[in-house]
This record gives sequence, C-alpha cells and structure tokens, in this order.
Amino acid sequence: MRLLNSGQIEAAAVASLKVLAVRPSDPDALNIMGLVEARLGRLDVAVDYMARVAKLRPKSAEAQFNLGCAHHQVRQFSEAERCYRQALRIEPKHAGALNNLGILHQDRDDLATARVMFERALDADPGWESAVINLYGVYRALGDFERMEALARRALARWPTGPQHWLNHGEALFQLGRFDKAWDCFEWRFRATSNAVVSRTVGGLPAWRGEDLTGKSLLTWTEQGPGDEIMFGTMIADLRKRVGRLCVLCSPRMRPLFERSMPEIEVIDAIACDADLSRFDVQAPLVSLAKLVRNDLRSFASNTAYLVPDRSVAITLGASYRRAPDELLVGIAWRSSGVADAHQKTINLGSWGALFALPKVRFVNLQYGDCSQELTLVKAEFGVEVLHDATVDPIQNLDHFAAQVAAMDVVVCSSNTAAHMAGALGVRTYAMVPRDTTKGGRWYWFERGGRCAWYPSLTLLRPRKPGEWADVIREATFEVARLVYQHGQQSEIATFMLRLASAYRKAGQSESMVATLDALARLPGQAPRAFLELAHHAKEAGNLGEAEAHIDRALALRPDWWEALNQKGAMLAERNDYAGAEVLYRRGLQAMPGSYELNNNLGTALRRQGRGIEADHYYKAAVDVAPDQASILLNIATNMSEIGRNDEAIAYFDRLLFLKPDYAEAHYSRGFCLLTSGRFKEGWPELRWRHQSHPNGERPPHHRPLFWDGEPLAQRSVLIWTEHGLGDELLTLTILPDVLAVARDVTVGCSDRLLTVLRRSFPSVLFVPRSQLPSIDVSRFDCQMTLSELGQAFRSSLTQFPARVSFLKADAQRRAAMRSRYARSAQDFVIGLSWASANPDIGALKNLNLGAMLTALQAAAAGTDRHAIFLSLQYGDCAAVIAEVKQKSGIEIIDDLSVVKSGDMDSFAAQVAAVDAVVTISNTTAHFSGALGIPTLLLLPYNRGRHWYWLRSQPECLWYSSIKYFLQSSDGNWDMALNDCRGALRGLMAPGNTFVNPN
Repeated sequence: MRLLNSGQIEAAAVASLKVLAVRPSDPDALNIMGLVEARLGRLDVAVDYMARVAKLRPKSAEAQFNLGCAHHQVRQFSEAERCYRQALRIEPKHAGALNNLGILHQDRDDLATARVMFERALDADPGWESAVINLYGVYRALGDFERMEALARRALARWPTGPQHWLNHGEALFQLGRFDKAWDCFEWRFRATSNAVVSRTVGGLPAWRGEDLTGKSLLTWTEQGPGDEIMFGTMIADLRKRVGRLCVLCSPRMRPLFERSMPEIEVIDAIACDADLSRFDVQAPLVSLAKLVRNDLRSFASNTAYLVPDRSVAITLGASYRRAPDELLVGIAWRSSGVADAHQKTINLGSWGALFALPKVRFVNLQYGDCSQELTLVKAEFGVEVLHDATVDPIQNLDHFAAQVAAMDVVVCSSNTAAHMAGALGVRTYAMVPRDTTKGGRWYWFERGGRCAWYPSLTLLRPRKPGEWADVIREATFEVARLVYQHGQQSEIATFMLRLASAYRKAGQSESMVATLDALARLPGQAPRAFLELAHHAKEAGNLGEAEAHIDRALALRPDWWEALNQKGAMLAERNDYAGAEVLYRRGLQAMPGSYELNNNLGTALRRQGRGIEADHYYKAAVDVAPDQASILLNIATNMSEIGRNDEAIAYFDRLLFLKPDYAEAHYSRGFCLLTSGRFKEGWPELRWRHQSHPNGERPPHHRPLFWDGEPLAQRSVLIWTEHGLGDELLTLTILPDVLAVARDVTVGCSDRLLTVLRRSFPSVLFVPRSQLPSIDVSRFDCQMTLSELGQAFRSSLTQFPARVSFLKADAQRRAAMRSRYARSAQDFVIGLSWASANPDIGALKNLNLGAMLTALQAAAAGTDRHAIFLSLQYGDCAAVIAEVKQKSGIEIIDDLSVVKSGDMDSFAAQVAAVDAVVTISNTTAHFSGALGIPTLLLLPYNRGRHWYWLRSQPECLWYSSIKYFLQSSDGNWDMALNDCRGALRGLMAPGNTFVNPN
C-alpha cells in the first residue's frame, strides 16, 4: 500500500502478487490489485478484483464503495448505485458513497436528489472538497445562488486560498447582484489552473492597487479572446471619465476596430507596445477595473452600441447580399471552439428547420472556421442556401467581420464571438445560450428584462433543459418572423406561422404548435386567426371549454367574422344547443351569405330542431355553391327523407353515390328512405352497409357464419343477433315466428335484459347474451341474420306483414299482482303513460309535456262509466315531474318504484301487460306494448323524430297490430294529435271497444 500511495504502481502490483501467491484470497492484496488495475486503465479487471474483495468482506463499507467506484468507471451505473447504497447501509455517513451517489443523480438531471446526497456527504465529512465543488454545480443548475454563496463562504473559511471557491463565490454574488464583492472574487481568475487567462502584463510598470485614478495615466489591457475583449470594452467610455489619461492594450486583430470606434482613446497592441512606459503611472487588466464602473446592474444602463464598423464596406456588403429590397438579411453563427465546453454551446444546424423555412429572408454565414459541410447539409435538408462570403475571415480580420455583421438586419447565433460583435454594433441579436454554467453557460450573461446587460440590442434565449434547443430555435424563429412581418410581409408571415403550427401538429409536437399560434396572436391583426386555430387544437384535444374561450377571444376582436361564428355555432351544436347555434350561423351568413359551410350548418341546426322544411332552403343554398360536397348531399337527402319528400331524397342519394360509390353512411341512409317509402325489396339490402358505418363489438367473430344471401332456410341452422336499443331488438323479433316456421333450429343473441321474457315467449329458441357473440362457436350455423337480412327474407313487400296481435308473453303472476295494485274495481281503466325519450339526437323532438298530455287525456272518460287510472311507464327518475303535475292539476299518477323500467325488463313487461291501454311517444314503451298486444296510442312527430319503421307510406302500423298512430299537424304542434288521441282513448274506454288485451 505504501508503494501504491507513493506512485510506484508496478512495484505495488509485484508485492501484492507475492502475497496472493501465498494467500490467494487475501482481501488487502486483492484490494490493492483492484486499485492498481484501475489506475492502469484496465477497468474490467479492476471490477473483478473489487468484487472478490466485497464478497470476502460483505460487511465492509469500504469494500462496497471501492466496488461501486469500479462499476462507476466502466459506466455500470445501476451496479455502482447498488454498491454505494450497500456501503451506506453498513456505514450511513460514508462521505465517498454519498458524494458518488450525488454524481450519479446529477448525471441523470435528478438535481434535487443530487443536492441531498452532496449535502449529506458534507455533513459526514466537511473537508470533502470534491463534494463542495459538485454541490456548487447543483446549486448553479437549480438557480439557488443564495445557497451557493453560503457554501462558498464556508468553503473559503476552510480553504482560503482555493481559487475555485473564490470564483464560485464571485459567480454567486454576480447572480445575486452584489457586484462590488463579486469583482474582488473574480481577481482569483489568474490563479485558477482551469482558467487559461491571457495576461498582457507589461514588465516594469506598477500594478494598480485600487487607488484613485483621477489625474493619473493608466495602461489597461484586455484578456481572453475577441468576445471578452468586445464585452469588457463596453466599459472603456465610462472608465475614461475616471482617469487623467487612458491607453488600451488589446490584441492586434482588435486594434483597428477599437481605434475607429474610440478615436479619443489611445489604442495599442502587443506588437506595437514599446519600452517607453514613463508616460503611464499604473497598469491594470481591464476586467479588474470593472468594480469602478460596473458595481451593480444599474451601472450597465450606460452601455450602448459602441463599436463603429467601416460603414462603406458594410453598405457594399449588404447591397451585394440582398437579392430584393424587401428581403431581410439574417446572419447566423452556431458553434464555439477552443474552450472545454464548446460542444455545449454549439447548436446543430439540423435543428434549425423552422428558422430556415422563413419567407423573405436571406441567411448569411457569420460562423468562423470551415463550415462547408454544415452549409451543404442545410441545403440538402432544408433547401436553403446560406450565403458564405469567402472574402470575410472572422478569425484574421475582425474589422472586415464587423462590417459584415453591421450589414445584417438581425443576427441569430449561439454564445460566441458573433453574439458579442453584433451586440456591440447595436445589431438586433438573438443569442441562444446554455441555461447554466455547468452546461456551457457563461457567468457574464446577466439579463435585464430579457435583454443582455452588456448589449441593449441583444436578447438572450435559454433552453428550459440543458442541451434541448428546439424551444430556443422556435423562439428565435418567432422573433425573426415578427421582424419580417414589420418589414411589410404580413400575409407571407401569417401563412408561414399557420403552416409551421400545422407541421408541429402533424409531428405530434402540441406544445410547439400552441406556442406558434400564441406568437401569431401577438402579431398585429393576426390574433383572431391565431385564436381560431388554437380553438381547433383545443377541440381536437377534447378541451372544449378552452376551445370555446379561444373562439370567444377571436369574436371579441372580430364580432362579424363568419369563420369564428361558424366554429362557435358548431360547438354549441355539439352540446345540442341548436337554437344557440342557429343564431350564430345566421350572424355569419349576414357577413358571408355565400358560405356553403354556414348554409349547411344552419340547415342542420334547423333540422335538429325539427324544422326540416326551413332547413331544406339552406341545404339547397349550400349544394348550389358546393354541388359535389358529400356531407351536404347526405344532409339534404336525409332531410328530404325526414320531411316526406322521398323521391327527391332518393335522387340526391343516387347523385351522392355516383360520386362516392362506397359511401357506407349514404347507402345506409338511402336504405331507410326506401323502407319508409314502402320500397322494401330495394331498401333492405342497403341496410347491410351499416356494418361498415356503425361498428359494433357485440357481433359473431369475423362476421361468420356468412350473412344470409337468399338461399332457402328450410332445415338450416340460423344465428340471429339483434342490434341497437331495446326497441330495435323487439322490432327485429316481430319476424322471429316466420324464421321458426322454416328453419331447423334458431339461436338468438340479444341483450341480457331481455333474456327472461324472450325465453318465456319463444321456448323453442336458444337465447344467448349478445355480449357473448364475439366468442361464440359459430361452426354449427349455416348462416346468420340481422334485421336487414330478416326483412329481406320475410318482409320484402307489404303483403308479408302478418296481422299478429302479439308475440311477447309477460309473467302472468306478476302481471296479475300488478293489476290488482293498480285497478281496485272492474270499472277502473288503467292507462299507461310514457312521454320522454333519452335519445340524444331526436329525443327532444319526440318528447311531450306530461301536463299537456294529461290535460288532453283526462276528459277521455267523460260519458263513460269507467274510471281512468294513470300509471307511469316512463323510464328514468321522473318523480319530480309527476309531483309537479299533480300539484298543478290534482291528477294522480301512479309511479311504481318496484319496477326498474330500464333494468328488469321482465318486470316491466308484466307492468305494461297489466294496463288496459298505453299512450306513449315513440320510445321503448311503444315497442313493449305493441309486442304484448296492448292497445297503444302512439304520438309521432310530423317530420324529423319519426323513426323509419313508423312508415310514412302506411297509415297503420305494420309491425304491431295494436298500435295506432297520432301525428303532429306540423313540426312541434301536438294539439291535433292529442285531441285525436283523446277521442281514440274515449272509444277504448267505451263498452264494446274493438281492442282486447291478450294478457
């Protein structure tokens, strides 16, 4: 071990191997060999040695720590962390393990955990200097400069001559705005071995020690590269006021620019400096004098653009670069070199696509060094040729470079010389700089309201995460776009921003898309369009409230903008507020009468309100403007079908299908139109298209067996499955007796709620839950049938509708018990009532006011010896409605809460069977009463809201013999229907009526 510690590595290895020859498992010798191999760079071998030591000494924290270090060096981070944590379980205050865990978490950008680990390491061992250095980096990255400053003070108390601690203390003080003390700390830069500071000290001339310089002659010299020379050169004008005579010693390439820019100050360079120093009293580095003129952020207010280019050269270069008078010249520089963290300040041009897509811009290369490969890449990748002027050499001729930069309208660059040059020249500049100094940032990029303290014309753009430059490039693009916009290219930039937002959306970069539209909104006159696009995005994301807020913002700026009115109307329509949507569409049409979108949408809003005759006018106006628009043709055809103009509807459907032969929704809707016209043979095949337009998970696997295609069903095994809601299921089952008469065996997939009542009604049929259809064994079936196939097989003409009284059988016991509860005497006539539909599309058009219904029906018993008993058959919670009607009219309505009308359908069937008559709108109740054969008075809308199967072509119901129709006299007017219904009910209550309850 002594040999190893004294640096005699090979001798240490020889000594250890001698031990191992005698004792092969000696842990100390194995440990030394592991350390030897690690120092020699044979890390895999070192891991093996350390693993053997840890196995021999499982309770040794040091053995676990050394093994962790070995794993860490070979980048086996998970194994390293495991070992460090094992070391801490053995020795909770092992400073080395805590420090190295901090490094692991710091590398993962888990800064919060890294901070805790480094702080614990210092608690365990306050003298662990590497943990202090590491903790500086974490505090810096977290922006916690108060803690960083306090840590540096504690470190300086322990290591008062440590340059790194002085410089970190200074950096923290700079960030906290305490410049006076910070500059003193910064003097330690010359002693920090990691800082290669350029010194231009002139021998034999006394150094300035802080004394007053009034009336004295001062030689001050610059340090570092041209960027630092330019930046600290901003102080020279203020410094001149503090001394009697000032001479600046700078690099030879900076001298011509300084001489032109500051003619009242003597400028010399290292080459020109002679031995005559008698004219100077003292010398000092220019940076050391900063504490005189830059002692707080307010002192930077005097900074202005101080460099003066060769204006004739700048004008000549600008004229030669610009291809058109309205073109903006944008200088770009993207990388750094010559410093350890240059790669972290370099921004790959492959990520500059958004900026390169800007219109009316010519990009000029301001980057020093050989850029040919990168510029070739830009041309190949983005189709943009960045102008490279080979006559300008930013490294050798800074004066010529200054003229080139001065010719630019704007500069976009990384943290390099171009940023300093452009800022000092007063050119509008956007410098993309790293967020913190641990990742390539520089301590001197102080900000004042987003602008750089050193250069008023320079804006600093920082990434939110180290090394992720996409958001910074995006922000730079927005800033340059704003300048192009101000340059008179409003329409080009608005179009560009919309396309850029669209590109971000397609790429799935939602945040960038929103940011782009926000930037567009900040351009004069573009906010309405931006808000509307933001609304589209929010709507796509399902944030409807946010979408509506954006549209409202657009309308607040442009109240008559038809596109925004159209979009707001569409949003109201999605909430079923068709009346509100109608108002907005009409406002939009006042501004844009010829808009087919507005006419189409207004037609739909009217149609949804049951005003199909009005809607027809607007649909026709839309189709006149856009005769081949599929959605409009579908709307006008469907609306015509709903208002009973079926021949015209079919013509429009045919026109649409000529344009789009495989349009499933059009075929499906056309089928309904044909069926409601009584053209069954043509209509049923069209309904098969619903399998494409209306996906349904409750189907047999892979649509097997094949759908019935017309072959005879005699002695065949048939699978029938129902679709949609309970009403449609019962309608399907009206045809089941016809199937049973010919097929060998029949299996029916239906909803679970109907299983009990259907099994009773059709004992020879095997009923299975529809939810099991996707997994059913279909091998034994010859074919399958749904409503369209059943109809095609057994209802292809009016003559094939049999006059069946009923097919559904209720539970007789339940029915009798309920009847005895509802009717107390033979004179009681129980009337089942249902007045509402839950259908979100057309329910409102079918619904009736219960009070209006009762007002019309209560006089039906007049002149008879019957007593009307009203029973609610309405599903859902309707207790409040019933109570309100009773309070206003005094009419009692029985609401039997023991029957769950939307759950236990066997119980509901018994309840319906227990009444003498049913008065209902078009909902599930109508199908149950019809299937049970109960006398049913069905109240139907005039146009929209009347389902296809209540056929317009037939005055009587073909599906259920016990149902009678009572239609509105016009859209929304129930007066005549209720009056006729009352008369029919009186007839039912009279002795000798023709309706007989089969139950």
